[in-house]
Amino acid sequence: MNGNPLSHQALRFPLQRTALRRVAALACAVSSVAVTARAAPEEEPWRPTTSGTFVTLTAPLTPAHRLTLQPLLFVSFQRGAFDSRSHEAPLDGGAQSLSFILFTEYGFGEHIAGGVQLSLLHNRRTLPEASASTTGLGDGFLFARYALPIPRKGLLPELTLSVLVGLPMGRGDCLNPSKLGTDSMGSAAWEGMAGINVTEYLRPVVVHLDLLFSYAFEAALDRVPTRPGPAFLWAASAELPLPLPFWPHRWGLMVELSGRLQGDTRVGDEPLPDTQVRELTLGSGVEVIFSDELQVLIGYQRTFWGTNIPAVDAIGVTLVPTL
Repeated sequence: MNGNPLSHQALRFPLQRTALRRVAALACAVSSVAVTARAAPEEEPWRPTTSGTFVTLTAPLTPAHRLTLQPLLFVSFQRGAFDSRSHEAPLDGGAQSLSFILFTEYGFGEHIAGGVQLSLLHNRRTLPEASASTTGLGDGFLFARYALPIPRKGLLPELTLSVLVGLPMGRGDCLNPSKLGTDSMGSAAWEGMAGINVTEYLRPVVVHLDLLFSYAFEAALDRVPTRPGPAFLWAASAELPLPLPFWPHRWGLMVELSGRLQGDTRVGDEPLPDTQVRELTLGSGVEVIFSDELQVLIGYQRTFWGTNIPAVDAIGVTLVPTL
């Protein structure tokens, strides 16, 4: 949840915006699936311990009266940008972003959990004639999640409802031109989101589906009333065992496809033409399951198609401890 799922404008420093949208969702996804599945009688449903996914907000919650305190580190590289006709053009110079995310989720009960995510960003931009870098806070969000009390039997999936509030903590307007856009750390807009998360266990594969609707409120960017268009975000992913000859039953493979559909940005009462956003991102990662209380995910993402967004490659690593 990613800046985060809260910010979808690729207008100022697009590398940071797009990468953090994924990171925010990753934080929720990775932590939420770190649910214990201890040895149980054979008649009990199969519920393995996994690290979770990159983007997909998964259905399982942090267990009741337990705390997930999860750090994430991402390094993103912008190789180019997709224009309004989905043509990818190379980037002049270079743009990189280092993102440190701290995600927390507390289980208030068997069916309800909530938490907060904060981020610290370092953006760097290089051109043939100049370079600049900036470090600062990025956008954050508050969230609450409710797991529907569905009996865990047979092929019935787990379903969770999610509500999120975007916090415009990062700088989003009145930028310094000499910083080459690196001081753009957020959207400057409050945002509300609601969605549903589905997790299904099909031995030996765990499958996730995430559907999320986002609505941004109007904000003053450089004293101009601006509002990003409403957005629909989706992600589908799968986790499966990775049979390696050493340290067996401790490795997993995660693959994921995610996308975004977003309407035109509005300035005042008028929509800006050709500002709709489309995005498709493919991700994969290797999971290391140390125990029910600690997992590690190391992976890679690539934006391979889009409209009015940067073309980004990202490498990430995260620890998923449950306290």
